Amino acid sequence: AADMNCAGLTASMVVDSSSADGGLVTMSTLKEDGVSDVKNKACEMLLMSRVDQKLKTRKTNDVLNRLHVALPSTGVRAPNIPKSVLANAKAGYPKSERKTEKDLQEENGGAGVYSMDVRKNYLLEKDEWKYDKIPEIFDGHNVADFVDPDIEERLAELEREEEAMLQEEENQMDEESEDDLTAEEKQTLKKIRAKKSKIIMDHRKKKQKGQGSAHIARKHDTERRLTSRRMRDELGEMGVDASAAIERNRGRSVTRRGKKRALEDDEDMEGRSKSRSKSRSAVLGRTHSSKSRSRSRGPSVAHSAEPGSGFKHSAQKMKAQILSDKMQRKMQKLARKGEGDRIIPNEMPKHLFSGKRGIGKTDRR
Repeated sequence: AADMNCAGLTASMVVDSSSADGGLVTMSTLKEDGVSDVKNKACEMLLMSRVDQKLKTRKTNDVLNRLHVALPSTGVRAPNIPKSVLANAKAGYPKSERKTEKDLQEENGGAGVYSMDVRKNYLLEKDEWKYDKIPEIFDGHNVADFVDPDIEERLAELEREEEAMLQEEENQMDEESEDDLTAEEKQTLKKIRAKKSKIIMDHRKKKQKGQGSAHIARKHDTERRLTSRRMRDELGEMGVDASAAIERNRGRSVTRRGKKRALEDDEDMEGRSKSRSKSRSAVLGRTHSSKSRSRSRGPSVAHSAEPGSGFKHSAQKMKAQILSDKMQRKMQKLARKGEGDRIIPNEMPKHLFSGKRGIGKTDRR
């Protein structure tokens, strides 16, 4: 029960129910004296009452059997200081003679140079095992069991034996093959081998200058390797008459005037065959767009159909070139890489041109 006057000067509250007459605790709301004491007493009484209620339940015995409160032993419990520490303190804490890792680091080059030895701290049955080489295991097998220290020497020895055997077999084959040949055949075989060795040497010289060298035109061939005289000599050594081939080659090399006359004859034949559909381009001798500048350079560039090109005359060659350009025009307009380029470009990707734009950034679309 609590009793408080209207002026709020003093208040009384029964907080100790254990006493016979009940204990009273005074407090003042004006000076705020004893308020915290009353609050603490009330909390203690409430806690004791709740504990008493729980102890009266049936589960109390089960819970108490599980609890154990350890109490310290009786007597004075003084601090325990090891004797080594006391002796070290009495001696004035002298510097230890044991070297630390920092001392070893300073002795062996400092930071960045010294590498700590981690194997000395291994806990093994024997200390001499600490620096043994760790075996490499692969598929359950020790790799060291399959390593031969003399394998390179043995391999070199086997290669020398193999080269000696191959050389011996080659010599035997040459002797056997040359025994069956006549004197003339042996001389021919000697020439063939000399020719072969010369070709190999020329190839090696060319390879030393650089692989993939550009093709040299005949007019820039300073060595004059491709000549009719050389062809006649080489074919003559093989027993072939090259006079007919040389005459045929000379017949093809006509003069400029002969080329111009042949071109005019072809144009006259074209005009007769297409008299019904004459056009200004046919009369003037139309040239292809890619070769339009070649007419101003003189008759050095021939527009007539060359033998073996598959055209009867220059008009048929020009028509084939025009048809080829028409076929390429669509491909060039669509920016194709070639006839096999069948890509279909996506000019408006779905993920960039669909849906509403949010309130965020708009630089994506």
